[in-house]
Amino acid sequence: MGNNVTPDKTWRIYDSSKVQEYMNCPRKYFYRYVLGWDTDEPNIHLVFGEGWHRAMEILLNEGYTNAAVKNAYSAFLEYYRQHFTEIQDANNYPKSPDSVVPTLVEYMQKYRHSDTFEVLYTEIAGTVPISDTRVISFRLDSIVKGDEGILSLEHKTASRLSQAWLDQWPLKMQMGTYMHVLHSLYDPKEVYGIKINGVIFRKTKNDYIRVPVRKSVDMMNVWLWNINHQIDLIEWNMEELANSDESEDVMMSFPMNTENCVNYGKVCKYHDFCTAW
Repeated sequence: MGNNVTPDKTWRIYDSSKVQEYMNCPRKYFYRYVLGWDTDEPNIHLVFGEGWHRAMEILLNEGYTNAAVKNAYSAFLEYYRQHFTEIQDANNYPKSPDSVVPTLVEYMQKYRHSDTFEVLYTEIAGTVPISDTRVISFRLDSIVKGDEGILSLEHKTASRLSQAWLDQWPLKMQMGTYMHVLHSLYDPKEVYGIKINGVIFRKTKNDYIRVPVRKSVDMMNVWLWNINHQIDLIEWNMEELANSDESEDVMMSFPMNTENCVNYGKVCKYHDFCTAW
């Protein structure tokens, strides 16, 4: 390899997030997952989302009670305070500790009578085959069993409820992975699918919404071809990178997706690198 890029064992580990990043922009994938370039600053949306996941896990396992709400908040706060101080709470609101307890209480009141399912697992991770020689890593928020069948309740937080937010889930590569895991663990006839367990955090009134995602066997065959095709492209680009030299005028692996540099008014964090080189 004439490009001074040191091989790393993580290059051969694939999950939905990495594949979706490649689909978003191959060059962005290169910066983040091949070179390992990422910001050291905590991302409020990611930190808050992970904290909320930890709170939801306790609520599912301990039941929709006041005691569970207290324990869920403690779990959230313990994680959140590792990244943000009290001084930053005002700027982060409503994605801050002040909004968590009332939201947990509202969530409990909304779903305590309808969530009659049995919680089988929470926060489970592993790998599942997608071909004879390839696996994909996954992390499911939960697997529950109810009147509809077996499903995964996936916790998502957002700041705004839009049609685009609702419409993104059925074709999301991540949802196909979760469905594939359920089909691998259980008889597909017993599997209902996925439910996005969404909470929209606002400064005034929150929204609580669940979006069903279901896929037939034919739809899963499409997903399986797509996921393998995208990983084939990643591996082809890795081979091109291995055969490249830093003295070349053009980097012919991991091309830029120049039509996706700005999303929802936000500029890609790698924009300066792409414009400089």
